[in-house]
Amino acid sequence: RPLSAYNIFFAEERTKILESIPGNEPRESCEEQSEETIAPCTCRAANPHKKRPHGKITFECLAKTVGARWKELDPERLAYYKACAVKETEQHAKMTSQSTGSFSKPSAVPSYEMSPSGHANDANPVSASIGAAVLAGASTNINGE
Repeated sequence: RPLSAYNIFFAEERTKILESIPGNEPRESCEEQSEETIAPCTCRAANPHKKRPHGKITFECLAKTVGARWKELDPERLAYYKACAVKETEQHAKMTSQSTGSFSKPSAVPSYEMSPSGHANDANPVSASIGAAVLAGASTNINGE
């Protein structure tokens, strides 16, 4: 999904705010932590894609600060961010139009048929029997056994 003008502004302001807060020295890694370290390890062992928190400012405070700056933004800078968002939208549309071939194939997920009674899967006896068994508390495998 393309970024909005506010999303682009937020990202830039976040960087500026974090750089302006003292304590920019890099945090020590797990291997470098001393026994005196009180804070628990926040390394990426559990989730390698998750960024470590910077610990400088809460997200709530950051969001309020950026939101206030957005409301006070001069028209020239607002136009700049809106133009960036338009470019972002155009680029996103271009990328999605190039990749629509993979999305236009029929879905591998089965469709559910509606019976005259209005209940899904009543038209499929295997699905109906599995559903009835599950509701009754019995354990069944995929074959309905």
